[in-house]
Amino acid sequence: MNTYIITYSDKLGTQEQVADVLDNISDITDWRYDMQNCIYFKSERTPDYLAKKIRTKLPKGRFIIVEIGNNKMRNGYLDPDMWDFINSN
Repeated sequence: MNTYIITYSDKLGTQEQVADVLDNISDITDWRYDMQNCIYFKSERTPDYLAKKIRTKLPKGRFIIVEIGNNKMRNGYLDPDMWDFINSN
């Protein structure tokens, strides 16, 4: 299972709208957020596939999807439960 982060512009939608789209993509198994315009999620699919799915539902605005799972070259200040989510399979 891959862990991804999507960061997006306000034009894409509200956090609730973006979360609702992610919630309705069957290939996304779980998601969480704790910062504005940023959602962490889990999927076996590629960023390319997921971006196309998201774009069909939210046709305006910009976003980027980046895999952050098992890459040890990352750091930041998050709540411990968010790090657990990122590091879990």
